[in-house]
Amino acid sequence: MHVLSLYLLHHLGIFGLSLLIVVENMGVPLPTELAYVGAQSMVVRGHITYMGAFAVLSLAHILGACISYWIGRRLELAADPKGRFARITKEVADWYVRYGSYATFFSRFIGQVRPWSSYVAGLAEEPFPAFLLWTSLGTLVFNALAMAFTGTIVHLWRVYPLAQFAIILITLSGLVWIFYKITKK
Repeated sequence: MHVLSLYLLHHLGIFGLSLLIVVENMGVPLPTELAYVGAQSMVVRGHITYMGAFAVLSLAHILGACISYWIGRRLELAADPKGRFARITKEVADWYVRYGSYATFFSRFIGQVRPWSSYVAGLAEEPFPAFLLWTSLGTLVFNALAMAFTGTIVHLWRVYPLAQFAIILITLSGLVWIFYKITKK
C-alpha cells in the first residue's frame, strides 16, 4: 500500500494525494499520513500553496465521505430487500437522531472509524444536509490539525538534523508498542 501511495505522490502530485484520501475515506486502508507529508513537501518546494493543499485534501476527505454515505444509503435497500434487518436499521436510525451530529463530527478524527461511520450514517438515513455539514466541519478541523502537525514535523526534519533521529526513534517506538499490543493479545 505504501508503494501505491508513493506512486500517486510521485506521478500524480496533489491530485494523486487527493485520490489516496478519497479512497481511504471509502474504507480502503491506505496510509493517508503520506498524503499530508507529500502535501507539506509540495508546499515547501513551492508546487502548491498551503491553503491550496489544505483545500484539496479537505475536499478529497469530504468527497470520500459523501461517496461512502451514498453507498450506505443504497446498501440498505440492496442488503435487506425483505426488511429482515428493519429493527436494527431503526435502532441505528434512532441512535443517529440523538447522536448523529456528534458521531459524524467526531468520527472524522478516528482513523478507520472515519469511512465506516459515513456508511452507517447513510444506512441510518441521517439527513444528507446534516451529514454534509458535520462531516465538513469535522474534516476542516481535522485537516487543520493534521496539516499543522505535519508541517511542524517536516520543518523540524529539514532544519534540525538531530530532530530526524528523534522523529525516527519516536516513530519506531510507536510501531514497536503497537506490535507489542497486537501480539500480546
